[in-house]
Amino acid sequence: MENKKSSAVWKLFNQVKVDGKEVTVCCLCKAVTPYLGNKRNLWFHLERGDAKHKEEYAALKPQKQPAPKRRRT
Repeated sequence: MENKKSSAVWKLFNQVKVDGKEVTVCCLCKAVTPYLGNKRNLWFHLERGDAKHKEEYAALKPQKQPAPKRRRT
């Protein structure tokens, strides 16, 4: 975990090493959630989870930053 995790979603997820591979674990349910360079799967996990997940998603959603717009060349 060399890079800085500044997104609000990281308050509810941890990256840990298991058998030499980095995996992302939900702090609420301990489920392993894919993280492949963007946080969409993490937000989706919270948005589609049980009531506790949805409460946390609702609390964090105002802090969610939109994806940067790409310039067309």
